[in-house]
Amino acid sequence: MSKRIYSVLLACFYTSGIMDVRVGLVVLIAFAGIWVSDAKNYAASEDTGYESKIDLCSLCENYVAVALDYLKDDKTENVIVEALYNTCSQMQILADQCTMMVDEYAKTFFSEVSSMQPEGLCKKVGLCTIPMASSLPAKGNKCDVCHQAVDQVLNMLNDPDNELGIIERLLKACNAVGDKYKSQCKRTVFEYGPVFLVNSGIFVEKLDVCTTFHACTRLQVDKDRVLPLAMIEMVTSS
Repeated sequence: MSKRIYSVLLACFYTSGIMDVRVGLVVLIAFAGIWVSDAKNYAASEDTGYESKIDLCSLCENYVAVALDYLKDDKTENVIVEALYNTCSQMQILADQCTMMVDEYAKTFFSEVSSMQPEGLCKKVGLCTIPMASSLPAKGNKCDVCHQAVDQVLNMLNDPDNELGIIERLLKACNAVGDKYKSQCKRTVFEYGPVFLVNSGIFVEKLDVCTTFHACTRLQVDKDRVLPLAMIEMVTSS
């Protein structure tokens, strides 16, 4: 699982370069909130054949709890930090700055994680303030909807016209961090937001989100990969 989550950590360090780590986490979770919202809207627009009300607050808390439990495991810290360094080495002109941020903020990040609660993070991004519901498949089709939602998010991230809207929503999310960190949060969005968006598509592609969040089983993902490979082998061997 370390390979799936190190990209998120890198994004977190990248957005927290000039401020308290907690603000960086809020910005990152806010970006995730945008992702959840787009996935929700996409699922609601599709005719899946199944209708069920989804409590996004509980969904957020469950997913954040899984991530925090993993991050609080001392055995994973060295693996994650090593993966971060490896990723930094591939960032070309940003490699040195990336490595410096990992050196400066890694220990602080893991220290902050130990005191975090899912309820607090989800409230900060507005997923637990107003009852929210979405039309999603009740059974059998969640994996497909998840993959379709991820594809839509990738298309959104690759469209330059969407950048301004995402930045605006991140700035609004900064209002949730309180007066002490609000100005720092907004400065960080302005300074690092565009660069983060350029690299966020790469982060999303590397994350096995649907399996991590249990929308798909490992068997389902493996089947999706095996079939195209088998078809390629048949074509190339004919």
